[in-house]
Amino acid sequence: MEKLILLLLGFVVIDYANGQCGCPRQSVKLRTRGLDNVKMGDMLLDSTDIQIINGFKNHYANSKKWPNNIVTYTFAGNFPQDKIQTVRQSLGELQKDLQNCVKFQEGRNGHYIEVNSKREGCYSMLGVTGGPSQPLNLENPGCMYSKGTIKHEFIHALGFMHTHMRKDRDNHITIKWDRILTSQCSQFTKCDGCEPDGPYETESVMHYNSEGFACNPSEKVVVKKNGGAIGYNHETTANDLQMIKNFYNCK
Repeated sequence: MEKLILLLLGFVVIDYANGQCGCPRQSVKLRTRGLDNVKMGDMLLDSTDIQIINGFKNHYANSKKWPNNIVTYTFAGNFPQDKIQTVRQSLGELQKDLQNCVKFQEGRNGHYIEVNSKREGCYSMLGVTGGPSQPLNLENPGCMYSKGTIKHEFIHALGFMHTHMRKDRDNHITIKWDRILTSQCSQFTKCDGCEPDGPYETESVMHYNSEGFACNPSEKVVVKKNGGAIGYNHETTANDLQMIKNFYNCK
């Protein structure tokens, strides 16, 4: 079985397969030297992202915005033809909800996203990156059940991390560190260089639900401050959309 390898502070956490349980620390810093395309859950991080997470750079001062607010994408040859329209519809809805603040167009002009369907789950780079193209993966069928999942990955591609990584999260949620699969501890790292924009919203399409990455699927890993469970929202909220508009300088 393939193992997800995450490099943290010079040691390697492996073993999703063996199901080791519990996180050794509540605040994890990621190693910064020589790391590119490090996978943290459904995000592929480059060295700039890691510096932002560790607080060495500011998210907004070191923007990875798409030029002219236009995101160009194309489908790889391995992408199932019968799912292409689902992606197009999802992006059409997102663009409409954003009131054309950001536009999604198909093509290979300039820098573009290549949408794959490898057997590697769902993932995306954060914001626009270097090189002629960047990957975004939507495994079929797992990543194609919900338009919310497609929008979630493309919002990563717009430059956004997960809501529960906000540095003000401890005012709003409680993380049960002893219940998390050890191999997934980095998924709950705070982004020290990300300034919160707007109210904290557990209903955000970018927020993990309560059961994600639990050692025991019957236990909750993340709960609201009042102990309430957090479900997975399959649609963007008004605050999600406003956050994107603010970042891309739209009214």
